[in-house]
Amino acid sequence: MTVKCKPSQLTLEVPGKVRNKYLARIPVAHSREDVLDPLYFGHVMTNAQLTTGDQIECEWEDFSRTIFLQVRGQVKQTNQLLTKVMWEVEDDEFDMPKGYRLDWRVNGYVILLDDEPLDNGFPYQTREQASVRANILAEKAADQQRTSNAVKKTMKTPAKKAPAKPKAVEAANA
Repeated sequence: MTVKCKPSQLTLEVPGKVRNKYLARIPVAHSREDVLDPLYFGHVMTNAQLTTGDQIECEWEDFSRTIFLQVRGQVKQTNQLLTKVMWEVEDDEFDMPKGYRLDWRVNGYVILLDDEPLDNGFPYQTREQASVRANILAEKAADQQRTSNAVKKTMKTPAKKAPAKPKAVEAANA
């Protein structure tokens, strides 16, 4: 099954005399290859009035990738829109603490630790934002663990008692 762009995902950003500029919000589940498939924008080309020379900025919902396309032609008989990649920007990989991972949900990334959502499942719009928060949560957890270990250590060692005075010394002092 071919993945296709929904008409609601494509917006005219800048109308022009020679060419128009469009913004396409791409779902996270759609791959780069899906977007570059001539059928992806093919069925919306007549609704959006896409013509040769128009530019489409394809921006993933999580801002992990942006591809700038130029329309190079239309094949209306087969609903294909021919495009060329003008340039592309992809996110860097971000360090995640051990045991933590990110999962894309409907409105953003959720931080998971051992498959349990943290921060009450609060969604973060970008992987960068979520990874920064995950590192903060991991550092807080490490601090809590160090404090807990220090408290346990002090609880295990009994308090030292003052040396007992010999009874003969006590009697002499009395």
